[in-house]
Amino acid sequence: MTALTLLYLSASFDTIDYSVLLDHLSGWYGITGTAHTWIGSLLTNKSQSIKIRSCFSRELHTLDGVPQGSVLEPLLFTLYTTTLSSLIYSLKLDHELYPDDTQIYISFSTTDTDLSLTRLGGCLTDISGWMANNKLSLNADKIDLIIIGTSRQRSKLVCFFPTPHH
Repeated sequence: MTALTLLYLSASFDTIDYSVLLDHLSGWYGITGTAHTWIGSLLTNKSQSIKIRSCFSRELHTLDGVPQGSVLEPLLFTLYTTTLSSLIYSLKLDHELYPDDTQIYISFSTTDTDLSLTRLGGCLTDISGWMANNKLSLNADKIDLIIIGTSRQRSKLVCFFPTPHH
């Protein structure tokens, strides 16, 4: 069987913290000096406004987020979240990262259910801590767990996932 957990981020591109990103760039990737300064200047001291026809809204200073519509947007987000990928990998779980969601999955036999689900739960706890430390937010209302297996396999898990009585 496979347990698949779907985690959704809230406003992922908009909540990238500049100082955390710049720390990742220097600490994880060795980007320092002029390149680091250039990326820092690209991210900081930005403002935005909205234009409707010929009217502009009041300009607001942006404190976080990557430049939207820029070719750097997906690259900077990927660099920001690579440390999350490293964390999940260290826990020996399979995963896929996308800009607004993360999929974590573990395959197991029915005899390993307890151990596998405990590992998955521990990973979710670690991810929650990583999110807090990196100033990102999971959308708790959109966390899904899907158990994939035959009807016979899933019936052996009733003690882990009892069905509600109607």
